[in-house]
Amino acid sequence: RISGNMATEGGGISCEQSNPIITGCIISGNSPLDRDRFGGGGIYCRDGSIAISSCTIVGNSFWGVRCQNAEAVVISSILFYNGNGKGDFYPLDESSATVTYSNVQMHHPDGEPWPGIGNINADPCFVESGYWDVNTVWIEGNYRLLPNSLCINASGLTSYLLDNTDLDGNPRVIGSRIDMGAYEAMVSCFGINHVKLETKAGKKGNEVELKGTFSPALPIDFARDDVAYIIDDGQGNALAFLIPAGSFEPDGKPGKQKFKFDSPKHSQPDIKARFDFDKCKFELKVKKVPNTDEITSTTLTIELWAGANVVEEVVQVQVKPKHLEYKREPKLNCCPKCKGIALLEVTSTDPFTGDEYVLLFEPDPGKEKLKRKTVVDDGVNGRVKIDTSCSKPLEVGDVFGPYTVTDLIKIFDDDE
Repeated sequence: RISGNMATEGGGISCEQSNPIITGCIISGNSPLDRDRFGGGGIYCRDGSIAISSCTIVGNSFWGVRCQNAEAVVISSILFYNGNGKGDFYPLDESSATVTYSNVQMHHPDGEPWPGIGNINADPCFVESGYWDVNTVWIEGNYRLLPNSLCINASGLTSYLLDNTDLDGNPRVIGSRIDMGAYEAMVSCFGINHVKLETKAGKKGNEVELKGTFSPALPIDFARDDVAYIIDDGQGNALAFLIPAGSFEPDGKPGKQKFKFDSPKHSQPDIKARFDFDKCKFELKVKKVPNTDEITSTTLTIELWAGANVVEEVVQVQVKPKHLEYKREPKLNCCPKCKGIALLEVTSTDPFTGDEYVLLFEPDPGKEKLKRKTVVDDGVNGRVKIDTSCSKPLEVGDVFGPYTVTDLIKIFDDDE
């Protein structure tokens, strides 16, 4: 954390004729003394290059990041509220800037985000933003993300340059993807895709069915954790289904994150519950449920309690002759499908000299992703084809003969 500093050039960081990599940092509330000549409140870089990854750069006076005759790469970061809301990123002179999967505050009337794959221009929704008081003293904030932040699960970054944890020491991926900024939000992804609730009274009771998507932020130990589903109509009527700890069992082949629970025969209610964490899906089907006819509101709150994860969603159901029903279109998926690779970096070593080669592959001009097959050839170790279509999982650390994948950016089906 670099906060509340003042210097002639960059208030927080100043670099000249160097190539720093800045990862997993908070740079906030810093000021330059010479704004006319230099003016990088958070970071100033000149005559070199700089790589910024998974950083939160906020509240710095004048510019958040200013580059002069330098090459800047910004990935999976938040640059907001700098320069009194007027200067977050400023590459000048002969500088170049490549920004991807970042939240950069822009000031154009149309509100367009900074050019680049996966960038947004939206309130990051910090727990508490820092500010300058009346005596120009910086009061630090809390830059963890609120559950409604658009920075959550918004990065295409699949490797963390220096570490695999965030600034709090939490896992860098909670949910489907890395969050923008220095902190990974401890927020579960949850959504209801289908509700069917029979309301016709019968001797054997009615059926209740829930289907949805769920990616828990915190681990679930089914041996010790209860699971509960609650349907509340907000008018004093609720249905609750509790599955005690130790009731779920593995479902399928070893290694699969699938679990199931089936009530013993003749149980009332008769509950069948399923979790498939590999696909971020859950399902609940309950028969022989009494008193469903007491649920009359068309606004229902659906809650899921699973260990320390407590999530809910409010849905508007339609009234049918014999049941209430809700269908989400299109369906929400907490595990979005990869549809291509936007950047691929591989390394290799010359077997004779020991020299290391770094090869970077980007899409053809006008394209957002690499071709189905990418040919890798360092001129020494021969040609290798790598499948970059997402039809096969591709991760950092994968080895293809003499070549090792050291970084990549994926495009998912919910990217604009």
